[in-house]
Amino acid sequence: MKDSNTLLDIANSALLAVGDKMITALFDENDQASMKVSHLMRQVILDVQSAACRPWRELYVTKPLVPKESEKFCGEWIYNKPTDCLCVISVGSNAHQDEFAWREEGNVIFVESYCSATPPVLICRYTKKSFDPQEWGADLRGCVVSLLAARAAGAIMANPTVSQSMEKAFWNEEFVRRTGNAITSTEGANQYNIGIHTVRNMIQ
Repeated sequence: MKDSNTLLDIANSALLAVGDKMITALFDENDQASMKVSHLMRQVILDVQSAACRPWRELYVTKPLVPKESEKFCGEWIYNKPTDCLCVISVGSNAHQDEFAWREEGNVIFVESYCSATPPVLICRYTKKSFDPQEWGADLRGCVVSLLAARAAGAIMANPTVSQSMEKAFWNEEFVRRTGNAITSTEGANQYNIGIHTVRNMIQ
């Protein structure tokens, strides 16, 4: 597979993997394959990036947390989660230490107040959502291409059986090999069900 530096490159690598022709643009209304693979792309990227946050070190970000209007709830300060946040790794008073007790819910992060009269200045370490292949390492690009190919096999070739087999093989083999991180059966089932539901809708 050649270097996939754009989303169009990613799409074409996936199409070639299932024996389809390359496309010249994403969301080309005159090309059925282009429209279907383009609509699959975003969810595939999020599924791969969220299934194993920590291995994608190229997506690590450290940013200050912004208090949510100095609100306090049941002994916890409330902070806005960074808008590009995919998976929170740690919350602390600096980038490397002083971990705070925290939990996340939706788009906010709750941090224990420790009797502080004002929200402490905190830093969040997280992996970000990235839709730019130039920010991805080779393993992340490879995973996105392989999962996109699996789902494209169902949506474009109208062959859900092949698609299901390819996706199961991806999560059980390639994903583990590239990340060194086997996801739980529940996580795998969730990702798989999202993909199959999307593919079936596109075939119908």
